[in-house]
Amino acid sequence: MTTAQESPPDIAVLDLDLGGGPTGLDVAIALRERASTIGLVILTGFRDPRLAARGLPPVPRGAAYVCKADVDDFSALDRLLRSVHMEPLKLRPVEASATGPTASLTDHQVDVLLAVAEGYTSAQIAADRGTSVGAVEQTITRICERLGIEREEGLNRRAQLVQVVSQARIGAAT
Repeated sequence: MTTAQESPPDIAVLDLDLGGGPTGLDVAIALRERASTIGLVILTGFRDPRLAARGLPPVPRGAAYVCKADVDDFSALDRLLRSVHMEPLKLRPVEASATGPTASLTDHQVDVLLAVAEGYTSAQIAADRGTSVGAVEQTITRICERLGIEREEGLNRRAQLVQVVSQARIGAAT
């Protein structure tokens, strides 16, 4: 049996979430460094790759990003694998892979959203980002606006933001 170091594969199909430790993106980047023409497919449950974890590296150039929930035709997946194999560095619209409610958020907003979902206070987020509490609160307000979360009596917006992330992650587990 050979390893990827001894004989790199032509294509690697990776999930984004590999459990504790490196992510599928980390593995994809390492494979691409070893074999610049390897075809990469990230096949995952996350509609928005940015929700998997804070500070993820970007999807490597040429990699195809596919949400498992969108695979309903294996012949389309076969065509994608062939395309990635034939043109591993072709520019593919990775940003279009972010679908669902968070697709319209900026990377900065997703980072703040994930920090809120992890339970950090605005003061902690501000200290981590080197900004003011007011700037963090303003970002949270903009996130809520983009997600259509309105101020309502009796509803906690932070709890609603946690729910958005939780629902997106539950969808990723299927």
